[in-house]
Amino acid sequence: MHVINEQGYFVTSEPDLDYGTVTDQYFYVDERGSRTPINDQCVKLFGTGEFSMEHGNQEIELKYTGFTLTKNQCGEEFINSEFNVDDSKEQFINDILKHYYKVDRSY
Repeated sequence: MHVINEQGYFVTSEPDLDYGTVTDQYFYVDERGSRTPINDQCVKLFGTGEFSMEHGNQEIELKYTGFTLTKNQCGEEFINSEFNVDDSKEQFINDILKHYYKVDRSY
């Protein structure tokens, strides 16, 4: 189970992603821990990628996968629509670099 933070991502120290058949399930979890399933038609995956950079004498490598959720526009149109993840992805990478590696790439 991965808990998504308020910024919209989670971080793990696992050096690699698990590959194979995707069996992910998504839930909203309330403050009491009760889970409500999220319909598959409300989840849009955007694949995997990686980011690397050198900082001083340290090589930083991040591997990522992602998805976007909707509460109001579930269905085939949402699943098949174009979604530009570049802005969100860059923000997440910058947040992770700043928080975990003390690297500020904001320009």
